[in-house]
Amino acid sequence: MNNIAKLISFWFLIFSCILPSCKKENVAPTVVINNPLNDAEIQQGTIVIISVDAEDQDGSIKEVRFYLDGNGIASVT
Repeated sequence: MNNIAKLISFWFLIFSCILPSCKKENVAPTVVINNPLNDAEIQQGTIVIISVDAEDQDGSIKEVRFYLDGNGIASVT
């Protein structure tokens, strides 16, 4: 292979990896609610401590937001 063909192959490889098809697909983060337990009955007026484990296989977690009935009530960074 001559130098021009090598150069063209090299640039093709670089530019083809810039295209979206060369990038990894984003995997959605996962969140597990540790507290309160699923189906826990909580009396009105009780202070509830919420704890979760959040993980992102191919990135990092910057913030976890907590919602109650669709309304944001807290966030943790």
